[in-house]
Amino acid sequence: MLSVLKRCGMAPVIADIGGELNELQGLVGGLIEPVAIDTDTDMICNEEGKILSLGMNFALENGAGDICDIICGDAVFLGIDRKRGVFSGLSPEKAGNILDRLSREYLLTAGGDIIPVMKTEV
Repeated sequence: MLSVLKRCGMAPVIADIGGELNELQGLVGGLIEPVAIDTDTDMICNEEGKILSLGMNFALENGAGDICDIICGDAVFLGIDRKRGVFSGLSPEKAGNILDRLSREYLLTAGGDIIPVMKTEV
């Protein structure tokens, strides 16, 4: 299924993945945590990314201009059917939208790192 993969320190890329639990766990390096990005898109990240001291990947903005979280570790963006509770592939337009949203704004951290900002729309 069509997805967007965002690895720490790298530009996001469009990827074709199977979407099985073990594959998602492999992509993020551990337990998965889905986070709603908009009404039909979830970001999958490592549930223990901060605890494991994984690298800062990007910031999440809540849509009101406030940074609400820093995602640590690799992440993958997938479509979601919320009624059925199953992941699906992104449309090419949605994948392009995510790539664009991860390349508009950046944040300078206290440690001097520059990370992208992802605006959520939920």
